[in-house]
This record gives sequence, structure tokens and C-alpha cells, in this order.
Amino acid sequence: MKRFLARWGALATIVVVAASTPQRSPAFIFSGGGGGGGSITHIHGTLCTAGSSGQTTTYICTIPSVPAGNSIIGLMQWQMPVGASPNDYTSLTSIIDNGSGGTNSYDLSTHHTEGGGSSNSNGVLFRSLNIIHGSVTQLTATVAGGGGQFNQIVADEYSHMTGADTSQIGVQVNPGTGSNLVTTGNFTLTHVGPVLVWAVAMQTSGTPTITAGTTNGFTQRVQDTSGGSWALSTEDKAVSGTGSLITSATFTTSISPGTGPFVTYGQGFF
Repeated sequence: MKRFLARWGALATIVVVAASTPQRSPAFIFSGGGGGGGSITHIHGTLCTAGSSGQTTTYICTIPSVPAGNSIIGLMQWQMPVGASPNDYTSLTSIIDNGSGGTNSYDLSTHHTEGGGSSNSNGVLFRSLNIIHGSVTQLTATVAGGGGQFNQIVADEYSHMTGADTSQIGVQVNPGTGSNLVTTGNFTLTHVGPVLVWAVAMQTSGTPTITAGTTNGFTQRVQDTSGGSWALSTEDKAVSGTGSLITSATFTTSISPGTGPFVTYGQGFF
């Protein structure tokens, strides 16, 4: 991890370039419904974590090069600095990339804040589907106010993905360590045809090992095994959408602390 301090007059911004951990696992998921009539395929996943580093406004995650036409989906997670006003640090201002010819546009509409006072933790799902500007190797996230701490980004790349379905957020204080107890809860997919159910789980306190759900047939894509950071894990599975398909995403955790809830995000893609 590297830190840079840039100054313009009286203003100062801290930029953290995080160490990234690519987890490449090319895997065919399903055919039909993908962009250009191809098959939705997981190309690679990357975890970027700043560990216990201090407060930062701008957070940079390096990923393997993503070509035009592929998609980037993921989660940005951070904690509000201790003693700060909660209203100043719960917004992710932007995610931009270094695509050839310009940045791609990222949807940041799914956001959850957990906790209160000096312990707010925040997560924002982001996605840029069928990107126009290729050769993306860097994602830059900017947090409002004075920035966040314990920043993490997890990002998955897919090919032949063009649309997003419904999303769901589940919050559990103490789900237990049994199989599939960490869950988004049920949500309804509206797309008719093949749908990819993608999910990410984060633990807002402690460092458990989170693995993919078993009963629902999920495949783990990224798993956080680094010390000094909160756990993040992504998974996916293919389903046949009927226009009103009820589904859920589940995970299993190695520990279940009584504080610091698990927050689980699920999203459908096609």
C-alpha cells in the first residue's frame, strides 16, 4: 500500500493506492441472454484492501486489464472515522476508471449504512456493464467529507453481461456459524431468461472467513483472507428467470461475533 499527499493551496487530499489481490478463475456460467448472444463468463475477481490504514478521501484499486464490452461489478466498503459527523461520511461521491478514451459510467444506486455514532460502516454496490472504454486497470473511489477508513473494494469482471435485475440487502447481527446462515433474504428477479445471481457479504467487525453458500449452488469468486481488514466474499450462480423468480444468496461464516453485523448484497444480472 502506498500513500500520496497532494496539496492545492489550503486544501489537502490523501490518496491511498491499495495492494490488490487478483483471484482469476475463468468459468463458463450460462449461455443465452449475454451480450452479443455469447455466454456470461466470470473472468477474474480482485480484492483491494487498505487494512488498518488511516482516513482517506480517494481510494485506488488496481485490477487486471478489462477490455471494452466486458462488465465490472463490485462493492466499495468503508468505515466512518471515529468522532466524525455521520452525515459527512456516508456518501460515495464517485467511482471512475482509467479506460482508454475516458472513464466509464458506474451505477452507485444501491447503498447501505450500518451502525451509528462513531461506528458507521458503509457499502455501495457499483457496476459498469458492457463498458465502452477498454483497457481498464484502475478504479478510483472518492468518499464525501473527510473520507473513510478501513477501505476495501472487491470487483468481479464478466463477459457478455448487459443488464441488471433487482437487488436485495440483508443485515444480520449474529447469524451463527452453520451452513448458509448468512443470507440476503428472499428477493424476486423480474428478467425472463437466464439470470446471474451475484452476491457479496461483508462483516463489519472482526475477520471471519466467509465461504459461498452450498445449498443454493453458488460458486465463490473472491474470498478475503487478509489480516487487519473486514471480511469480504463474492459468489455467483446461474438461474432461469421466469419473470417472478424468488431467490436468495447465502454464505457461511467461520465466526459470528455479537457486534458488527453481517451485511449481504444480492443482485441479478443478465
